Amino acid sequence: MPLKLIRRGGSILRNFPGTGSLARPVRVFSPQHRVRCITFVARRSPISVTRGLPCSSSTVTTLARSYATHDGPSEEASSKSTKSTKTTKTKKTKKKAGKKPAVRKTRKVLTEEQKEARAQRRKAEELKETKRKLKAAALQTPKLLPTLPWVNAMKDKLSEVDKSDNPSPKEAFSRATELARRATPEERQRYVDQAAANKAANEAALKAWVDSHTPLQILEANNARRRLAQLQGKRRVSIIHDDRLVKPPTSAWIYFFMEKRDKNALVVSDMAQDVAVQWKNLPASEKAPYLEKANADRARYEREYLEVYGQPVPKLKGNKKSSKDE
Repeated sequence: MPLKLIRRGGSILRNFPGTGSLARPVRVFSPQHRVRCITFVARRSPISVTRGLPCSSSTVTTLARSYATHDGPSEEASSKSTKSTKTTKTKKTKKKAGKKPAVRKTRKVLTEEQKEARAQRRKAEELKETKRKLKAAALQTPKLLPTLPWVNAMKDKLSEVDKSDNPSPKEAFSRATELARRATPEERQRYVDQAAANKAANEAALKAWVDSHTPLQILEANNARRRLAQLQGKRRVSIIHDDRLVKPPTSAWIYFFMEKRDKNALVVSDMAQDVAVQWKNLPASEKAPYLEKANADRARYEREYLEVYGQPVPKLKGNKKSSKDE
């Protein structure tokens, strides 16, 4: 390698005798040490070509740089390669060490109380979801205007209450009540007329809202309202009235009850109980006319149901008949 470097020195160092001049191996530890070694070699007596030439610093530095660049791989590159190999090795070892055997989780055994509590929570969630669906199917009726004269009077007088002293809602309501009681006969007649006008407007708005839905939607909404009232424990159910709905069939027991009931009875429950006992003890031959009427009305219901709702009458679960119809 030093012989090649000497020959690269140009026309001046091309005839430099390389044999013997650099017999000793020269180790370079720093740039200054390299410069000293090169100057020492350049000024030895066997060199006849460079004896008369001045030893310039530029020549020495160029030789030192060329020697440093072509000597072998640099320390930085070697350090990088060693670092990269170390990192790859450590990563591999980390991955191998990170694998752990899967641990099976033990299933927690619930007590009877915990099982019962979980079942109750599920039932509560199912009931909540059922109520939500029923409310969506029940259809929300439009907001109606007040149809009572007193309500119209209170609504009018609340706007006339003096609120300069910032009264509470209860105090404002009591003041409006006092003003409504002292209303003149002309004002009272105006409130009555307004209530009648609101009633007519409500009927028109409600009819338009009902007509905007199909008869099947109204039927499903009424069924949803009945079911929702049953789940909420309410006895009163607000049914949507629609003249397009098919009249339900009348049973044989109802035909018999309408014929045998006493309209002048003081206690309706006792009278209905007596008629039920008569129906139960009635022979089959005397029940036949009422059953024929019920069957005819049932056929009418099935025919109209298909015409109005566009689908046949849904079958009851188990297809069970009432004991009164038998």
